[in-house]
Amino acid sequence: MQSPDSQIIIERFFEALRMLKASKVIRGKQAFTVKYGINCWNLNTIEKDHSRDIFQAAWLTHLVNDYGMAAYRAGGNV
Repeated sequence: MQSPDSQIIIERFFEALRMLKASKVIRGKQAFTVKYGINCWNLNTIEKDHSRDIFQAAWLTHLVNDYGMAAYRAGGNV
């Protein structure tokens, strides 16, 4: 089970994915999962239930390293 802080990080991850899709940087979740070899089922599962213990920190590092996304929200929130 993910801690409350971890669940905030997971929500930030999906927020960043939505932003990248909206700005047409990526086509969508499937393109992201294929590019990085992520199990699409796991990604969809954790999106629906942030408490599931299947989130990989590497998923977030792809957004930070390859797309320049901040790992936190402005104002100091995760």
